[in-house]
Order: sequence, then structure tokens, then C-alpha cells
Amino acid sequence: MVMAAKFALQDWQVAGLRLSWLSPLLPRPAQIAAKMIGSIAGYFAKHWRGQLPLAQSFGLGAVVVVPFALWFVLAGATAAMHPNPTTRVFYVSLPFILFVLADVWSATGIWRCARKHNKFARPIATWAARTAQAAVAVNFLVLLAATVMFGAELRATFEPPRGSTSTYEVTLRGNTAVFHGRLNQAAVGELELLLADKSVTRLAIADSSGGDATPAVPLAKLIHARKLFVVALANCDPACVFLLAAGNVRAILPETRLQFGNGIDETLYRRAGLGGMPFDALHAKRAATPFAPTLRTLIANGFVTSIFVLANRRYVRAPEWCLKYPVACNRTAGQNAAAHVTRGGG
Repeated sequence: MVMAAKFALQDWQVAGLRLSWLSPLLPRPAQIAAKMIGSIAGYFAKHWRGQLPLAQSFGLGAVVVVPFALWFVLAGATAAMHPNPTTRVFYVSLPFILFVLADVWSATGIWRCARKHNKFARPIATWAARTAQAAVAVNFLVLLAATVMFGAELRATFEPPRGSTSTYEVTLRGNTAVFHGRLNQAAVGELELLLADKSVTRLAIADSSGGDATPAVPLAKLIHARKLFVVALANCDPACVFLLAAGNVRAILPETRLQFGNGIDETLYRRAGLGGMPFDALHAKRAATPFAPTLRTLIANGFVTSIFVLANRRYVRAPEWCLKYPVACNRTAGQNAAAHVTRGGG
């Protein structure tokens, strides 16, 4: 990297000389711009080689490094407030890389300049040069520690906690993204990557328990915008219900347990762009009891639009299924499971 930067700076100097040679042939504004670019390129190259006075090296290094450092700090503060790990990495990675490159360039130039002062300068200047070299050494230690911390943060963002019983699995089967486990920020990030692909048109939630709906707002927006087909196959906690509500087609099995809890967080649904909910969850809030509607209620209110019939492995429009299997339709999912109802009938 050092050699590459060295050759790049040499090329800048050559480019500056060429611009100076061409300046008589250019219009007046272009001549001024060419001289400025040549002068700046020359300063950058001289600093890299340690040819500037020590004070100028410090000043030029600060002018270049401080803006990148501030950008990195502000990007980190902004990324910390974002629930999506992929977006956090996007916010932080570019300013961090540019900050590291600028810092290495600045420290290298100061070190080379200080080394020349150690050889040829007076005692006082030699003392200042040694102080500058000590500052560069401390700077590299701090930069190394920051790089290690940044790498650890990236690994922690994408890896599930070790020893945690709350795990998840995201797979792709044909045009269907399949989720199983607990919905958290890492799971939301992986699902967003899959569902952003136009070839993926369905989301199957095989099982979901103990998840958090709050970090899933961007994912629900994506599902709603793409009008995806969403099916919940087994246990479906409030986070799963949130994603199911965002789908254009909302399918379940007769035994799929939809856990609405003590009502729906309407604020969360509005943040995801989901309008008025097509079912009454306020009753559960008033009664302080879990909301456990029958399948007929969910179908009549438009929340469930399709039923997956496991016997012939196909989807049936929910109203048609309700007419064909009225007994199962009048039960809750828990009652269907407890009664050992034949999947897809009753």
C-alpha cells in the first residue's frame, strides 16, 4: 500500500508539471485551476517524501486528516441509531477507510521529515523532531486499536451471540426466502438482502418465536413496497404477524398460531406504511386479554387472504376454503391444532 501511494503521489507531481506546461494554452480560469492543482499535488508529494518543514508537515497533515476524522465520528454516531446492520456498515466503512489512508499518509510524511531533522538540525530542532516521531508512534498505536475495534464491531454485527439460545436460519429455496427462529437485527439484515432481489417473490416464515418487531420496520416496508407473497406456516409471534401484515398475499395454515398479544402497536404499523389494520385488535387492549380471533374473523376482515392446504400442497382463496370447511373456519388456530384437525379441512 505504501509503494502504491508513493507511485500515486509521483504521478500527481507529473500531472502537475503537465498542467503547468499546458497552462499557456488554456483559458484564464483554467490556467488558475491548473496552477492550483499542480501546487496542491506538489505539496502532497513533498509531504509524503518528508521534504516540507516540520511545522508545515504538521499543519498539512491536520488539514487533511481532521475532516476525515470528523466524518468518521459523525458517521459512527448516525449508524449507531440505525437498526439495519448492513446500513450501519455502509455508513461507517467508507469514512473509516479514507480516514485510515489519510492518517497513514500524514504520519508517514511527518516521520520522514522528523528523521531528516534528527540528522541535520540543531539540538532544539532535534528535540522537536523526536517529539514528533513519538507522537507518530502513539498515533499508529491508536490507529491500530481503532482498526481492531472496528473489525470486532463488524463481526459482532453479523454474528449471533455465542451461547445464545435465540438463533435463526435464513435460506433461499427457489423464489422463496425461508425464515425460521427469532427475528432480530441480524436476521432482518439477511432477509433484506434476499428480498431486495427481484427474483425472490415469496417469504415463508416456518416458525417465529421471541422476535422483536421494532428492527423489522425497514423489512416490512420492503415487503409492502414489493407486494410480496407472505406465508406463516407454524408459530407466528408478533414480529412474524408484523411481516405477515405487510404482504400483498397473506397466507396461513389452519393451525398457524398468530400471536397478536394484547393488541397491535399501531404506531409501529404506521411507520412501516401499513394503513388501517383490517381487524379489531383494540378489543384485546380494552379487555386486557390476548387477541385470539377465529379464522373466519381474520378472513372476513381481510387479514388472511389465502389458506395453504397441506393435503394437496396448494393455496386456496381464504373465502372459498371457509365455505368448504366451515367447522375449521369457525375455530381458532389453537383449537384446530388441539382438535387434531386434518390440515386443510375439518
